[in-house]
Amino acid sequence: MSIVDLALVKSHLRVDDDAGENALIAAYVDAAEGAASDYLNRNVYGTQEDVDSAIERAEDRPMLANPAFTAAVLFIVADMYANREAGANVQPQLSDRAIRLLTPYRVGWGV
Repeated sequence: MSIVDLALVKSHLRVDDDAGENALIAAYVDAAEGAASDYLNRNVYGTQEDVDSAIERAEDRPMLANPAFTAAVLFIVADMYANREAGANVQPQLSDRAIRLLTPYRVGWGV
């Protein structure tokens, strides 16, 4: 289940509220959330209860979705939606805007 609400994403994309593209946009949201989570090197959850459950399972540094995460996902989805004709094999790209929003929450930078 997506963290970022489909209605919010459709509003950001300026897509009419018809259900015709819901499956496509929902797939983009899932991919964008995954890309953002991968960049952060941590799992992101939509509710505090889900974060608490992850902590109980001894998950390392779970994060509650915040406005910066939501905005980053919106930017990633918008890029995917605008460039959907480029082909199905295109990986979600994190724009500079998305990276700037996510970077303060990133962990495990590596070497």
